Amino acid sequence: MGITAGYGIKAGLGITAGWGIEAGWGITAGLGIIAQLGIECKDVLSFNYGLYVGACTWREATEKERQAICGKLEADPSLVKLGEVVETGLPEKAETIEVMGKLYNADELRERLAELKPLD
Repeated sequence: MGITAGYGIKAGLGITAGWGIEAGWGITAGLGIIAQLGIECKDVLSFNYGLYVGACTWREATEKERQAICGKLEADPSLVKLGEVVETGLPEKAETIEVMGKLYNADELRERLAELKPLD
C-alpha cells in the first residue's frame, strides 16, 4: 500500500511504500526513500542517501508515477537514483495559531473545526 498523510511525514531511517507517497506538507527521511508509484508533497522533500521513485515491479510506471513532486528539494540532486524531482516552489507561509503550546496552520485548523459537530 501507499503512504498518505494530511500533514508531513518524518522518519528517522528510511521510507518505503509499495504504491505512492503523498503528504500535505513535507517529507523527511533520515536515510532514503523508495516509492513504486510517485511522491507528492507541497513543502520540502528531504533525504540523506537515495531517492527511488517509479520503482514499480509489476508494470511500467507512467511519467507522473516516476516523479517526486515537491515544493523544494533539500538533498543533493545526485542522490536521485531513479525518477525525477519536479519542484513547484514553496507555498506562502500561512498564518499559524498556537494551541496548547503547538503551532497549527490556521486555514487547516479552521477547516477541521468546521467539520466537527456540536455536542448538543
